[in-house]
Amino acid sequence: MRWLALVLVLVLSACTAFGLPDRAVIRAGLTLQLQQTETQLSDQLRLATPIIRVQKLKIRDRKPLDIGGRPAFQVLGQATWQLQQSGQKQQIKAQPFELYLQRQPQARTWRLAIPQPSSQSDRQEWSTYAIPLA
Repeated sequence: MRWLALVLVLVLSACTAFGLPDRAVIRAGLTLQLQQTETQLSDQLRLATPIIRVQKLKIRDRKPLDIGGRPAFQVLGQATWQLQQSGQKQQIKAQPFELYLQRQPQARTWRLAIPQPSSQSDRQEWSTYAIPLA
């Protein structure tokens, strides 16, 4: 049993050492992405800004890539979240997600990266947003 615990600690430490985004970063990044999308919709419909809470998170894959010369990851998975707006709560169950997270210099913070339409087909443009971590 002790060996299993030791192996688990080493694996988790290796993930952090290699710069993989952990669950807290992925949850915060997904919350930010959902919040931005829902806020845009609410603004168009002239509704109150919603509150989003990611409740369940299942990570299927984390693929390394490069965004703007910095290391990043494409994260795929499923999430269940709660949307609260105008006093009403709605549960959104097991929806697939695709998230792009970019590691910042000194590996202290992460940014949400969102692909943008580009006039050049050979080069992807990105907008990035700081991910607030509590």
